Amino acid sequence: MQQPIKFERIEDTFEDIRIFIQKAEILQYDTVIPAVFSSNTAFTSVYNSMSVVDRPSATTLVGDVSIIFKSQAPGSEAGIILSVSGCAKGRADQQPATVFCNLVQYLFDWIISNVKQLDLCDSTGQPFVFPAFLYSASHFQRAFPDTVFEQA
Repeated sequence: MQQPIKFERIEDTFEDIRIFIQKAEILQYDTVIPAVFSSNTAFTSVYNSMSVVDRPSATTLVGDVSIIFKSQAPGSEAGIILSVSGCAKGRADQQPATVFCNLVQYLFDWIISNVKQLDLCDSTGQPFVFPAFLYSASHFQRAFPDTVFEQA
């Protein structure tokens, strides 16, 4: 493992979601154990400890997200873990799984652009090749089941 690369205070908007990240950290590993990846997404895994707040006036998720990426470069076993702490705020009519999916898609785009700038490579010198974003809100439905709130 190399030294972590840290980022502070990121604010952005993506797909009508306001994103506020207090801190982000990129950890690079020479080898990633295949068992950390689900069978549905062979090159990424998403973990979270986020809570839904502000309902019913908005859909806000607060907490931590970690995404493990395995390089798709031929023969590479390299991995990158992106860990962020912050929140994502959506409209009141948006389901938490949709807000979370948009946050994860934003993080995919964000790390890909940052890794290109940082020129991260595996132990053989191959550039890190990121997998495509292949998730939908239904992937996160179990973590964030639909909850209907009545307006007062």
